[in-house]
Amino acid sequence: MRSCRELAVPVALEISRSGNGAHAWVFFTTAMPARDARRLGAALISHTCARTRQLSLNSYDRLFPN
Repeated sequence: MRSCRELAVPVALEISRSGNGAHAWVFFTTAMPARDARRLGAALISHTCARTRQLSLNSYDRLFPN
């Protein structure tokens, strides 16, 4: 959420069913190629990893669309 705010990317947070995780949803107002959406997701995760120095891209199991 913090990285999205810092980069001005609107995001909606959903707590997972287990309560142990969360999903960050980014919605687009116009159609966008899945490749570009995945690049945005990877960039947001990379920004977070650089800031926290704790996480890695491998910590995330998937990006949708996949």
